[in-house]
Amino acid sequence: MRRDLFRSTNGTLVGAALSAAALLSISGLAAAADETPHADCDSSCCSADTMRVLDAALDAYCASAEDPACRKEELLERIARSPLCFSPKSSPKQMENIIRMYDSLPPGLLAEGDLRFFVAGTTWVGAGVVGGAGTATATSLTYSFPIDGVSWGDPGSGFPAGPNVLNARFDSAFGAGNNDRGREYVRQFYGSWRRYCGLTYNEVSDDNAGYTTSTANVPTRGNIRVGSTLLDGANGVLAYNYFPSSGGDMVLDSGDFTGGNFLSSTNNYRFFRNVLGHEHGHGLGMIHTVPCNNTKLMEPFINVNFDSLQIDDIRGGQRNFGDRFSGNNSAANAKDFGDITAMSIIQPELSTNGTSGANNSDEDWFRFTLFAAQNVTITVDPTGGSYTNGQQSSSCNGSTTTVNADQAGNLNLELRSADGTSVIASSSSAPAGSNEVITQPLLPAGTYTVRVVDVGPNANQTVQLYTLTIRVGIAKAPPQAIAGVNKRIQAGQTCFFMGNINSRPLESGVAITTYAWDLDGNGTFEIANNATPNRTYSVNGVYPVTLRVTDSNGMSATDTILVTVFGGASGVVVSNISPNTGAQGTVVPVTITGTGLHNVDSATDVVVSGTGVTVTGSPSVNPGGTVVTGLSFNVSGGATLGSRNVTVTTEDGADTANNSFTVIANVLPTVDSVSPTFGRQGFSVPVTITGTNFGNVNSASDVVVSGTGVAVSGTPIVTNGNTTITGLSFDIADDAPSGTQFRSVTVSTIDGVGSLTMGFRVRCLADWDGNSVVTPADIATFINNWTMDISQLTLNTDVDHDNVITPSDIAVFIASWFNSVSNGCS
Repeated sequence: MRRDLFRSTNGTLVGAALSAAALLSISGLAAAADETPHADCDSSCCSADTMRVLDAALDAYCASAEDPACRKEELLERIARSPLCFSPKSSPKQMENIIRMYDSLPPGLLAEGDLRFFVAGTTWVGAGVVGGAGTATATSLTYSFPIDGVSWGDPGSGFPAGPNVLNARFDSAFGAGNNDRGREYVRQFYGSWRRYCGLTYNEVSDDNAGYTTSTANVPTRGNIRVGSTLLDGANGVLAYNYFPSSGGDMVLDSGDFTGGNFLSSTNNYRFFRNVLGHEHGHGLGMIHTVPCNNTKLMEPFINVNFDSLQIDDIRGGQRNFGDRFSGNNSAANAKDFGDITAMSIIQPELSTNGTSGANNSDEDWFRFTLFAAQNVTITVDPTGGSYTNGQQSSSCNGSTTTVNADQAGNLNLELRSADGTSVIASSSSAPAGSNEVITQPLLPAGTYTVRVVDVGPNANQTVQLYTLTIRVGIAKAPPQAIAGVNKRIQAGQTCFFMGNINSRPLESGVAITTYAWDLDGNGTFEIANNATPNRTYSVNGVYPVTLRVTDSNGMSATDTILVTVFGGASGVVVSNISPNTGAQGTVVPVTITGTGLHNVDSATDVVVSGTGVTVTGSPSVNPGGTVVTGLSFNVSGGATLGSRNVTVTTEDGADTANNSFTVIANVLPTVDSVSPTFGRQGFSVPVTITGTNFGNVNSASDVVVSGTGVAVSGTPIVTNGNTTITGLSFDIADDAPSGTQFRSVTVSTIDGVGSLTMGFRVRCLADWDGNSVVTPADIATFINNWTMDISQLTLNTDVDHDNVITPSDIAVFIASWFNSVSNGCS
């Protein structure tokens, strides 16, 4: 079981348990330039005084031991590896209490492996499951907030459990009804880890069970839970947090919700956020890192000189979870940047996980598309710099080494085809730590993949950070937008958003100038420029909330989180069905509009009253939950005529739109037959069409023969109770495609469309016997028909279209016959 606590002094957060050497180092930690030191800093702040207090307390406590020196060394080691962190302002009485506490407790944190950065032997893997560390596995975690009054804390920490009061502290700090503002600062430290690592977070409801160290993935509460109870009051212990091997939950000291600590608004509550971020680092399996030189969030001493994760913390997080595109380890899983014809790509803090990295994490894949030829330069720049670090063994001590993070591995770069199988260009000659560059003048339009691979050897703690740049001409790269993480809010409560904590520009010398928000999920950015808006939702549902940030180059990027609204009135309102009529015996695709339709996920959610109308299809709901498509009303031929009610029911409630859909008599035209069923190339064929509901056929354009080469002419005459159409001809072009395939004949009226699939066939002019094969038999058949036309004064064989039967017709036919024998029928 591992956990971590903090104490603070002089605007500085104190990280790990402190030995005498660690206490001495506190004087080297400066407050941020815009921070004002606490006025209560007296002589006890001095490291030498603190050392003397601790030494005196230890000497007195160990004096009766058989070997006082050995006993003192044992206690120092136990304190150094304890789950608590102590303020250097501790009084002699407080020091005595600390010593007594750790004489009675078992030894605390012992190293759980040596993977460095430094990570414990266990972490989260996959969806909230505890497993082995160092696998660069993308992970999805749930989180939740228990209600006040729940028993919170673990006596094993050295402090008794107490009632959770986190919500009351937020209400007190930000005003009644503004509890979510405090929670949003908590969520933003999740967003900080999401910004760099393969971590996603989803807020869920909490079953309000008491604090537990269980690692079970309980669906009724979050994997990570945050609460607050009284530990030792202001300026003492700030918080503690279990590692994943014991649940990963966090306990904040309710006594530190003061203007000097958690409620200091300086730098957007950076004090509070850095405490949260560090503690959650332990909840992700991160161990303290030394030396204490104000360069790493996971140092025993944490300060407010920087905001959130630093290079070493990022490398540690990515060792466990991969970078923010974690899992892009093949062409099939490549991160797709989409169309970059008019923009460039800059992606910092990406990483590989060593040549033998788990899950193929030695390579990263990316995809992009150009819709026009462009000059493209692709660069992979190893980053991280050089610094000293080591795993904490006691206080700020530990075996350290100089890490050249630029040379943890040796990255090669390839430009490949869209499917990744063909290498178009590569760069592999630069030594470890140097850029690899591919330049492609006028790279043709198309889709491409980029492969970044670590070919080793690996040193300097394995994880190789890099920046990927795909420069397209002189186009600029968009910024990075981070709206936060998926969250929940009770209907009627003020919901807060913060876009300026984790969003950032990516081009050098550029600033973010505009924060726009779509808070209702309707696709319109109704908040024009406000980094921290709020909204009160009254309707249950899941709302996609999108942040759009624009930088001083005019480049924009978006990020969307999901806001689940619960506890309100039924969110389902059905306002319209379109179309609102359907004829008997037809299938009517419909669009349902209203509000709160987010959770329409099955055709069974929609019911039409009465009998004879069923609902089929797969619903598709727009982001705002206002439009449902993809469903059809199937109206049976015997459905009762008249108006119907339409009811939509989801987990958010139900609503009925009365008299919103009407079953009408079927007046759609139907086509039963066309006579004759064929015609030859070059002829105009008078036709008779039979069917039903032809009353509104008014023009030749109301009748269409499919395919090419057949036009409809004449004036339609509708008879026999609107069941017969005459007066029309099918005009067949000389080159109209012929064959055995029937064409459909469609009749359209203001009431709808009717069609006969096997309606009409075009025959080749040379195929006179109708067997679809050109043979000498066609000549004999033509001559017989030509002779009959002469005797009967008909024009069936008038193939030269001069309105008389003459030997010229035979000549034209023979020419057509020979052409068809040689070249086939058209």
